[in-house]
Amino acid sequence: MNVKSTLLTCTAIALLCAAALAQSVPALINYQGQLTDAGGAPLATTDYMLTFTIHDAATGGIQIWGPQIFDGVGGRGHGAKIPVVQGYFNVMLGPVDTGGASIKDAFNATNRFVEIKVGNNNAITPRQQILSAPFAIKAESAEKLTMPGGATTAVSVAGNGNVGIGTAYSHESLAVAGNLEFQSADAQFGRVAQFKTAVGGDGTTDLGIWTRLGQGDYERMRITSTGNVGIGTTAPQSPLEVSGTIRTTRARVPSQYISQYADETGSHIRASAASGALSLGVRGDYLTVLDVTGNVGIGTTSPQRMLDVASDAFFRGKLEIGISTADNNNPPGIAYGPGNFLYEGEY
Repeated sequence: MNVKSTLLTCTAIALLCAAALAQSVPALINYQGQLTDAGGAPLATTDYMLTFTIHDAATGGIQIWGPQIFDGVGGRGHGAKIPVVQGYFNVMLGPVDTGGASIKDAFNATNRFVEIKVGNNNAITPRQQILSAPFAIKAESAEKLTMPGGATTAVSVAGNGNVGIGTAYSHESLAVAGNLEFQSADAQFGRVAQFKTAVGGDGTTDLGIWTRLGQGDYERMRITSTGNVGIGTTAPQSPLEVSGTIRTTRARVPSQYISQYADETGSHIRASAASGALSLGVRGDYLTVLDVTGNVGIGTTSPQRMLDVASDAFFRGKLEIGISTADNNNPPGIAYGPGNFLYEGEY
C-alpha cells in the first residue's frame, strides 16, 4: 500500500519552555494530518498502527527521537492504535519514545522533521517539518529571555542551572553583566546601594560599593584588581587605605609598625616582636620607647629607669623628685623629698 501524508497542523504545546517551568508543561505535541493512497484517495476508516520518528533533515540526516509506536501494545513508547476517519487522524506525540527519551529533548535546534510509517510499510515521504504555533514561538524566550526587539539577552538559564543576567554566558551559578542594585523594601526610598564594576583600558576590573545619600549616589569603598581596598578613595596604594578618620574600640595590627608611609621614613608607631617594646619615631629615629618593664626612654631604645632621657632636657616648669604629692605652691625649680639626690656634672 502506497500512502502519503498531508500535514494539517503541528502545535508545540509550549514545548520549548525553560527547564524551570518544565514540571508544569506537558511534554506532548498535538499532531494532525491526512493519510492518502498513491492516487490521492483517503485511507479507509479504521484503526491503524502508526510509527513516528523525528529527524534533523527532510531526507537522510540523524534520527533525533523515536520511534513512538501506536500499535495497541503496552509498554514505554507505545500507545493504542490511531483511529483514521476518511484519512484524517489526530495523535499526541510524547512524552517519551521506546527508548525512554523525552520528546522535549528533541527540540534543542531549529530544524526538525517528523517521519510516519503506516503499519509495516515504508516511511511516508517527504517528511513533514514541524512548525511552531504562533504562541509557542514566544516560548523560545523562556530559556533565553530577551529585551523587546530581541537585541539584548536579559536572562539566560544554562543546561547546568547557571543563570546569566544581561549575558547569555554564565560560568558560575549567577553571572551579572553590569551593575548590581539594591532597593529598599519601602518603595519611597528606591535604590539604596549598588555594586559597580570599573574596567580599565588594560582589561583590569575594580569593584566599587556605592550608597545613596539624599538624591546622590556615592562610592564608599573600592576593591582594585590587585586586591587593595580603599575607603574614601578610589585609588588605594596599600592593602587597606582609609581617607578619613578611623574610630574603633579595639584594633589589632599584626605588622610591626604603623607608618605614615609604606616604610619607617615618616612618623610611625613600632612594636618590637622580639622585645615587646613600643616606640614612637620620626624618619627612622625613635623618640620615645616604652619597654616591657614599663621604663620610658627618650632618645634611647634601652631605658634603664622609669624615665631615661639620653640628651639634654629643658623644663619650663617645675621638676619634682621624690615628692609623693604635687605642691602647686612651690616656685619653678627643682624640688625633691626625702632620699638621695644624685647630681653629676658641673653646677
